[in-house]
Amino acid sequence: MKGDFSRQTFDAQKHYSAVLMQQGRVQVDADWNEQRSIDQHRIKTQTQDVIGTCGAPLNAAGFAITTDGKTLTITKGRYYVDGILCENEQDRNYRSQPDLPWTADLADLPTEEKLLSNPGGWVVYLDVWQRHLTALDDPQLREVALGGADTTTRSKTIWQVKLLPIALPDSSRQLETLRRRQAELQVELQKLKENQRFDEILEVQKKLAAIEQEIAALSLPLTCSTPLPEWDKLTRRSSGKLNVFTHSPTAPESPCLIPPSAGYQRLENQLYRVEIHQSDGAKTTFKWSRDNGSVVTAIVAISGQTITVQDVGLDEVLGFANGQWVELIDDLKDLSGQSGQLVQIEQVDPAAQTITIRSDMPIAALDLSRHPQLRRWDQTGATATTAGVAISTSRVAIEGGIEVEFSNGTYKPGDYWLIPARTATGTVEWPDQANAPVPQPPLGIHHHYCRLALLGSARTRLILRDDCRLIFPPLTGQNAMHVIRTNWNNDDLLTLEELLKNGLEITLDAAPVQQEAGLRTVTPATLTVNLESPLGFNSPNTTADTSFILDGNISVTANTIRWLPVSQEISSLREFLLKERLLLRIRLRGNVIWSERGRDRLYLDGQALGQPGSNRRGTAEARTDLIFPSGTGMRSSDFESWLWLGNPQPG
Repeated sequence: MKGDFSRQTFDAQKHYSAVLMQQGRVQVDADWNEQRSIDQHRIKTQTQDVIGTCGAPLNAAGFAITTDGKTLTITKGRYYVDGILCENEQDRNYRSQPDLPWTADLADLPTEEKLLSNPGGWVVYLDVWQRHLTALDDPQLREVALGGADTTTRSKTIWQVKLLPIALPDSSRQLETLRRRQAELQVELQKLKENQRFDEILEVQKKLAAIEQEIAALSLPLTCSTPLPEWDKLTRRSSGKLNVFTHSPTAPESPCLIPPSAGYQRLENQLYRVEIHQSDGAKTTFKWSRDNGSVVTAIVAISGQTITVQDVGLDEVLGFANGQWVELIDDLKDLSGQSGQLVQIEQVDPAAQTITIRSDMPIAALDLSRHPQLRRWDQTGATATTAGVAISTSRVAIEGGIEVEFSNGTYKPGDYWLIPARTATGTVEWPDQANAPVPQPPLGIHHHYCRLALLGSARTRLILRDDCRLIFPPLTGQNAMHVIRTNWNNDDLLTLEELLKNGLEITLDAAPVQQEAGLRTVTPATLTVNLESPLGFNSPNTTADTSFILDGNISVTANTIRWLPVSQEISSLREFLLKERLLLRIRLRGNVIWSERGRDRLYLDGQALGQPGSNRRGTAEARTDLIFPSGTGMRSSDFESWLWLGNPQPG
């Protein structure tokens, strides 16, 4: 936060719970701000403990992604990301987000045409972070009765719905090879059966089963929980660290001379800010300010190299001067996580309130409606360029005896560190161990991410593959358990190999009673999987419906119930599934499955309502999705779902 602060003292590891004011004492900004940080830390931690990393309230769930095939809509409501409340007051088109300026030159804001062109699809996600605002950003923060004096600033929660392109896995050629080998083994197996070579049949069957497992693993559909390298790269925080030193005094040339002082040598207390300016992999640079970047003014007009500003500063210390480096920044750059343009001042005219930039540094176009500002930075000398100052793993001198050293690692534009420097001690406040400074990760800006939906395309239309939001009921209204997710999509197509490998998983919002040597509520009597077919399996000429319960092994781990079919029984359907699909119906009895919570017994309210879904896998048929969490306010009800067992249609 680039404000006129003395220092930031909050440290979560100290476990302070309150800041207590004493009578007759000096009040400083750091104490006020630490109390605010203590409160925020408590709120975020408590919210995460109750809700989890991501979640939407059942009665006001927001940020659902819908599409009419061409555009995207973000529904109104609330969502929590890492304990941070995000509020959307109305349904919004993706392009009309309040804090995501839409411009064609931003790579992470694709047009609808670009959305349709990516064969791998997209992850729709929330990017949440805190933005620091002053009266230059929001004039209402300034109390006009004070004659224009500056007072407090604000921290604003920024939420931005963005899209991450997902590449198709490079498995097509591998799948083709495996399927060719599968066909060869099937022919070989048939010949062995005809020749009754039983010793060799078992070995070929083992090879065939192994190949089928590999095919199933490569053919698994993309889900909200699928690990993605693109997502890992997006959410990975900077690994680089900064260390700070105050240089030792140099030995005098003559023993009669007094050695120069070491440590911090300036005459004013300062809060130094070191911030990454750009990082493109090949080159990383930084900029620094002795006033935490708080010397800033609003841009009123730009004419050539001359910038008309709101003011040129309070005085010579907190103002602008010839030769200084300044950054041109506005809402577009700030909200997109980009640094502004660094230029050097040629001349300051306080009377005309104009600042002229060097003629060899053309000024990039700025939109005056986006609160453009001019911010002062204090790097000087030959190392200061329009790209910033190059980082180094060796010590780089700042000023007044302060030196910084960067570690090897990754950095992002906007990463920053604060260094309080104090004249009373001649030192800087920096974590140390055994009197040696310890490298520190960036203080911010911390971005928090959460998946909202999976998006794909079908010819010329956008389709919603899956809703990734997690929904939670209110604590005071929880008089039952609920189904919060399954590892399959309702009414979708599942291959036999996937069913044998992954089974069926049902996750509840409470752990059902399931004791190894005692009472068990989830049993083959309370969880049943029925297999249905319009034709008899053993009597191809009959038209009677066939239905029977599949035998399976049931296990319960915490809140998740897993049903795994007995492979010998279901594998006999392999040849039938090459031509037909079978219907699996899953039913979990709500009135005999419960969780003990103190003296209360919560039964399963498993009834899940339907909603329109995307196309069934491998077909053009629309499927019916279920809305999670389940529950219609009943004390108990059954959970029911169905899916199709078979093979996707080729092509």
